[in-house]
Amino acid sequence: MASVIIDVSASIIYNDSTKAAANATVIQNALNNVATLTYVQVQVNSPGVYYCNQVVMPTNTSFLLGYGVTHRKPANYNLCMFINKGALQSTPVGDSNIGFFGQGTIDGNAASQTSLTQAVSVITANTFLYGIQGEISMINVKNFECAIANPFNTNGFFCQYIGTDAYFHDMNPNVARDFIHINGPSKHIVVDRCSGFSNDAFIALNAWDWHRSGPTVGDIVDVRINDCAYYGCTGLAGQTRTSSLVVFLPGTRTTGNGTGTGNVRNVSVDGWEVNMSTAPAAPASPGIAITGDFDQVNGSEYSGVGLVENVRITRGYYAMTNSNCSMMVVQKTPSGSPADGQNTLTVRNVVVEQVHCDASIGANGHIAVSIQVPYNTFNLDGLKFKDCEWTPSNLTSNQAFIQFGNKTVARQVIIDGLTINSSGATAPTAACFINQYSAGNAAVIDDLTLDRIMTAQGYQIPQSWFLLSGGVNNFRSRGNNITGPNGGADGQGIWLVANTAYVGYGVVSDGYFNGVKAGVQINNASAAGVTLAWRDCKILNQTHPVFMNGAFTANISYVGGMLSTGANLVRNVSGATTLSLFGTTVSGTGAQAVTVVSGTVRITKSDLAAITASGAVLTPQNNDIVNFAGTPSYAGAVVQGGGTGAGMYIYRGTGAAGWVKLN
Repeated sequence: MASVIIDVSASIIYNDSTKAAANATVIQNALNNVATLTYVQVQVNSPGVYYCNQVVMPTNTSFLLGYGVTHRKPANYNLCMFINKGALQSTPVGDSNIGFFGQGTIDGNAASQTSLTQAVSVITANTFLYGIQGEISMINVKNFECAIANPFNTNGFFCQYIGTDAYFHDMNPNVARDFIHINGPSKHIVVDRCSGFSNDAFIALNAWDWHRSGPTVGDIVDVRINDCAYYGCTGLAGQTRTSSLVVFLPGTRTTGNGTGTGNVRNVSVDGWEVNMSTAPAAPASPGIAITGDFDQVNGSEYSGVGLVENVRITRGYYAMTNSNCSMMVVQKTPSGSPADGQNTLTVRNVVVEQVHCDASIGANGHIAVSIQVPYNTFNLDGLKFKDCEWTPSNLTSNQAFIQFGNKTVARQVIIDGLTINSSGATAPTAACFINQYSAGNAAVIDDLTLDRIMTAQGYQIPQSWFLLSGGVNNFRSRGNNITGPNGGADGQGIWLVANTAYVGYGVVSDGYFNGVKAGVQINNASAAGVTLAWRDCKILNQTHPVFMNGAFTANISYVGGMLSTGANLVRNVSGATTLSLFGTTVSGTGAQAVTVVSGTVRITKSDLAAITASGAVLTPQNNDIVNFAGTPSYAGAVVQGGGTGAGMYIYRGTGAAGWVKLN
């Protein structure tokens, strides 16, 4: 048996839509020669437009379109343009070694279609064939390759694939639905050097899908996407919705054909770009989307009831054209209203590295990464951003590189290296914003790291670099280099803005801060309050290291380092502040001042940093030790034992209560 190439150019008719059936017969007969051969490739090499009905691809066959050749679907024809033979058997079977090649065009003629693409003329809802709607439908195919230069105007998904070992490469699509649509179970898939436009997802990893869009449900494992670019949609066939470069959709199917759970594992996306040709309208068009929704047909099955894990997004550029554009989202899709327990989405071990989120080229692109899952069954464990870059938009409202609105506590989130570029923003451009998941209900992160946050050369961040309306249990931040405006509006530094905000325990260390008006500003806080230590930081030109205007408590300490402040060490408008200084070099006109408008301030220890408390109201407790710049003289101060003048004092809260000089 032999392998053959059959060129059917002379046997098919071009530019005649009435010959679609005859052309399909010629191509089909040529492919069917594989029954007596090892392998058959059918080619069309004569330039022209060839209308063609459905072609069925047997195992060990391929189809090649030469330069200038267009293979077009006839009008009002709803069958797949190509489908593998095994998918059409009464009991579906797999095929292998099928391919599509060439510099030609596959044209779905979407504007002339009146219904969705389907596998056969008559289909029954929720059956195997009901879920097939790719113009190229390769279902349970092993060793598949697709490299048609110009996918165009396809009414169904350009290619719908289920199988093992697939290679998509060197294509430039402009299609009216998904470009590449993967259903589960599938594994070992590579997409290389594809760039272009699609009305819906560019690459959809739909381990779960609605019955009409997926014949089966199962895991998608080992996907490598390299050097791809998505530019939105061009309005083909009246379709104007943009979507995402990559969509992750896990879930569970409970009824009909292909019941089960589909997860997405081990995916890498490297060397990518998303830059919409037109500003997207709603729904949102994130670059990378991990989403959950309910079954719009049956109403009882839910995507997101599954797992996305081991994902690596590297070396990318995302243009945040408007407020519908975030580089990455983990959230429910805009339609539907799943409730608690109906969207059990687990996302873990996701790494984003060397990605630039650029909001300077559009308007109102304010959140680069959005984590918004308002259900109690969402689990986030292990999300890391490393060496990324963010250019905010020119806005007067809050912006953030990453925003959280999750109902379930997120376990671990890390930013290790983020450069915030210059913009005309006048409100916070925060590295992280922990928001509320609904009005009055805090999103919470259990373990948060914000390391190596840096403002770009010449950029003065206008307000806060860490913004909270929600809470964090354990917070650390190391090696930051942040420059502020050396004055300006309040709401700078670490800013708690709602009465649901809190910091359980936090440490900021080894950082450089210059001109950031407030170290920590507490406009509101929950009963959990704030506990925060600054260790070995160089802090210059600060106005209020602690600005307390909350109803509860703040425990702030400085260990080592240096602190230069122009107004005071603490400004306490309401609530209670406890301040400790251990070996911190303090300078500036506010270095010895404590300002208490109302509420209380307690200084537990001031080591080497002399405090002048005149005019302030302190509330010391037993064994507090303070280095006073002179005899304690604030209102209500009591000095015992006869010692006076500058020096170290200890407060005795029992017996004859008062300050006792130690030296």
